[in-house]
Amino acid sequence: MSASVSYNIVVFGEPGVGKTCFADQFCYGRSFVFYNPGNDDRQHPIFVEERTTDLTLMDLSTSFLKPEQSMHSPEWAETILADADGVVLLYDVTSSQSFDFITNQAYRYLWGCRRFNDGRREGAEGGERDSFGCVLVGNKADLIIEDQASRAVPLNLANDWALTQGIRSIEVDSLARNGPESALRLLVKNIWKLEKLGVKVVEGKK
Repeated sequence: MSASVSYNIVVFGEPGVGKTCFADQFCYGRSFVFYNPGNDDRQHPIFVEERTTDLTLMDLSTSFLKPEQSMHSPEWAETILADADGVVLLYDVTSSQSFDFITNQAYRYLWGCRRFNDGRREGAEGGERDSFGCVLVGNKADLIIEDQASRAVPLNLANDWALTQGIRSIEVDSLARNGPESALRLLVKNIWKLEKLGVKVVEGKK
């Protein structure tokens, strides 16, 4: 069995889509556990294809992209996104706005941070895109089971968008631990795929 490796994962999405609940369910098996975003206690192992991987999760709201809502500077978020090994693009399946924002403005900003990462660390002006693991996750799938009319984001729309980006898409109930686990397994596999292809995930990792 291979030795355990560690990845830093950012759960990225609009306010209210369930980022904290997603991370808490994976790390603690329950929702809404108070934590300090500045510490690394939110770590939990995941077992994928007979390999143990330690994941440290941090949730990041897209609100910093909206100055009227933000409590943090964009520079703070740039560093977090530039240094992540993988990113969960989280949206609410009952909110088309949350899907549109994470797959458009927020996603473009994320790639901009990866280019910034290359330029900052290698002295290049507008470096090439710094590839990283990614997965698109539709949260609150339990709500559409209870009420099909509440679905605002068609499953095929999410799948098609993810396909254009070369990543996987999944819908989960973040109130159940197996939901976040399933999504994070897809993310870990995506990181491994990039590493196997020799694509840089973050500085110093091949």
